[in-house]
Parts: sequence; structure tokens; C-alpha cells
Amino acid sequence: MKKYTCSKDIAGMYIAAILAVCTGIVLLVYTFLPYVFSGTAIISLPTEGQSDIELCAFRRALDGVCVTDASAQNPRLIGVMVENHFDSWPQSGVAAARVVFEAPVEGNITRFLLLYTEDQDVEKVGPVRSARSYYLDWLVEYGTPLYMHVGGSPEALERIQNESINNLNEFNRGAYYWRDTSRFAPHNTYTSSERWQDALDTYADAYSTTSFHGWMFDDVIACQTICITTITIPYAAGNTYTAQWTYTTTTEQYLREQAGSPDTDSDGIQIMADTVIVQYVDTSVIDSIGRLDIDTIGTGRSIVFQKGHNIEGTWKKESLTSRTKYFDTAGQEVVLNAGVIWVQIINKDTVTYN
Repeated sequence: MKKYTCSKDIAGMYIAAILAVCTGIVLLVYTFLPYVFSGTAIISLPTEGQSDIELCAFRRALDGVCVTDASAQNPRLIGVMVENHFDSWPQSGVAAARVVFEAPVEGNITRFLLLYTEDQDVEKVGPVRSARSYYLDWLVEYGTPLYMHVGGSPEALERIQNESINNLNEFNRGAYYWRDTSRFAPHNTYTSSERWQDALDTYADAYSTTSFHGWMFDDVIACQTICITTITIPYAAGNTYTAQWTYTTTTEQYLREQAGSPDTDSDGIQIMADTVIVQYVDTSVIDSIGRLDIDTIGTGRSIVFQKGHNIEGTWKKESLTSRTKYFDTAGQEVVLNAGVIWVQIINKDTVTYN
């Protein structure tokens, strides 16, 4: 009798365990199945280096970071032109930008188009400088963001007047900027999130659209074996405008150096990126000042760097308002690592990495 009772108890325990497992599976399917068919969720099943299911139901179109709901996927955006001449160093607010396009201007010195979301808190951004036409080609890929600049080239100003650019030129809307008396002109014009939020309230009707087709995003798995740790991107002659990115496994991000030293904001924060994209373009000088024309529409070579990986391939932009996309050598669009994205536009084959 005693032996029979023990066997009966063990059988009961097995039945209870099986029921618990089945209940868990049902709950798991019930929880995640709606997301699988929603069209908005990204389900990443465990792979090497991952132990749990990762769920990101909504991603921000600008940079791929997870947001709480669909209403946060397309916030209004602000694009600010910030210079990179050595007289402007250290700049302000660059480290806070979510997407950066760095491209050469006169003398192959670079200038930045910094993209922010409307709800960011940025105390100071600048020095703000003038527009160039090719930056508008990247700007209009994001709908109708607010565009902040101080004047511009004749080609850029003509386009701003004739196209649907949500324009905030310091020359005629100076209340949204200030001149820093500790700097000398023209390296002394600044703005802030407080100023552009005032402008967003005043010119809200200028936003014909805030939605656009974003890049493909996911949380990329870090490189485990042969990894690329250093990217060197020379621009103008000499070392002054050479950008270098160093991958750190601690944060799985890239830290930026310029002219051989850490590239820091005026508040001492070193600039970093989650993804660095090198985009090769053709340029030509169009006037006696040395202004450039850049071929932004068409295709060319590209390299995407993220989490120690390097993906060789091509960039493509089919029309003025279409997105610039990046493809691997097999012709598949590259899935970008969510976070801060820095696009390095370069007109010569001098980029090295190892």
C-alpha cells in the first residue's frame, strides 16, 4: 500500500508539471501572436549571444529606437546646419543629434546637417552656418523638417524659395538664434531646442508631412571574431579634418576623433555613433569661391560600419525626394543598427579601416 501511494503521488506530480508547461506555452502564444501579425512589431528570436526574445513593437522612423506607441514613430524633426571649421571648435549640440550628414564644402572642409526630434532638450547648438544645395537633397528625405541655417549659397537659397522647404533662415527670422559674444563672427551664431520649439509652435502649419520611409532597423548582434575597430576618413589636406572612429566593445559604439584628438562638444561630451556609413560621391567645383556640387542622386560605393562589422556595398537614391538606401554586395538592403547614425559623405577614395 505504501509503495502504491508513492507511485500515485509521482504520477500526479508529472501531470501537474505537464499542465504547467502547456499553460506557459499558451500564455506565450497569446501574448506575442497579435504582434506577429500586426505589421508593426519586430520579433527577434534568440540567436548566438542572445538568451531572451526581444520585442520592439514600434520603432522611430528617424533612427530606429524603440518607442512606446505608433504616435511616437514620426515626431516633427529639426535640421540644423553646423560648421566644422577649426575656428568653430568645440561645437555645441553635435553629440545630441540623432542623425548626422557630414559632407565637404569649400576647400573640402566639412559641414554637418544635424537632425533632432522635436522633444529633445538641447541647450545650445552651433555655430550655425549657411546652407548648401546638396544638404537639401538629404533634408527632403525626411518630409518637411524645420530647417535652420544662416543664409546660404545662391543655389540653396533659390531652392529654398521655390521648393517646399520649411525654412528658418537667421537672416529674416533672427529671433530664433543668438550671437555668442565670446566667439567671433561668423562662428558665433547659435540656437537651442527652446528656440526651435517656439518656432514649431509658430509655424506648425508648415509641416505638410512628418511621415517618411525610414531605413530598415534592428538591434544588430555585435561582431565576435574578426572585427573592424578603427575607421579613418580624411577630408581636406593635412590631418586637421581627418575623422577617425574607434569601436569600443564596452558600449558597442564608435567614438569620434578629429585632428588626432577626441572630438568633444563644448560640454566635454565625446561624439559617438551606433552606426557609421561611408558614402562615396562625385563632386565638382561650381564657382570661384570653391563651392561644390555633389551627385546625390544615382548610385555609388558605400560601407556600413556597425558593432564591429563592415558591410561593403552600394548606395542608391532614385529621385530628389526618395530615400538614400544602402545595399550589400548581394543587392539586399542593409538593416541598420538602431541608434545614432553618422553618414560620412566623401569624394575621394582615401578611407581606411582595420
